[in-house]
Amino acid sequence: MVNPLVAAVKQAKLMRIDFVKSPEVQKKYRGGQLCPMAWSSISPNGNFSMINVSIVQLWMPAHSDYSTINVEKRSEWVKAMSDLNHFRLDHLYSDVQSDGRPLPLNEINYLFHYIDDSVVVLEQHFDRRLPDAQLSNSFITESISITSAASSSSSQSEVNRMAMTSTLSEPIIAIPKKRYRYVLFANLGNQTVVRDFSDKFHFSITQLATNTNRTSEFLMMRTLQLEPGEAMIATVE
Repeated sequence: MVNPLVAAVKQAKLMRIDFVKSPEVQKKYRGGQLCPMAWSSISPNGNFSMINVSIVQLWMPAHSDYSTINVEKRSEWVKAMSDLNHFRLDHLYSDVQSDGRPLPLNEINYLFHYIDDSVVVLEQHFDRRLPDAQLSNSFITESISITSAASSSSSQSEVNRMAMTSTLSEPIIAIPKKRYRYVLFANLGNQTVVRDFSDKFHFSITQLATNTNRTSEFLMMRTLQLEPGEAMIATVE
């Protein structure tokens, strides 16, 4: 005798539920809210179930975008957000001025290189202390002359004494620094664009990119292509 519960489960697996809608948004399950979450882009079910669907059949079909919307891709986004965390403000606040004090945030230099209806190119450049710099070899001696500081009431002997002793030497520490330039390239439109930035940047290395298919580390500034919604941060020279 066939167990009625088992028969009902088998029947439910074979049912076409295209007519089923979410009570909240009134969308069919194809909208994504009821579909099984794919693990990867492996065909045909995003590795959610066995490839031989005749043995193990999904209770409903996988979403049509499972090749791009899946757990594996989501992990890549989590890593990208983790990398972006290294560019927080407290990281940028470690810039130094000539006297070694932190550079205030309101004095950090920003520069718009390009902006139109869809593309934004924003640069931030700042100075960083060289990691292996030897400050003991970076002293600068500055001579300060005060030969014109004598008042009209001073005697000639006092003026002569001031002229002889007025050259003072004061060591001033010069912090060895290097200027770093970070540029944000962003395409806010819905069309792929190609722009020429070779007149502004000669050498660029990708640091972060939202496009996981961008495998090249170096950017071609003469024909830089940005996909819709793509953004990336690069160091430039």
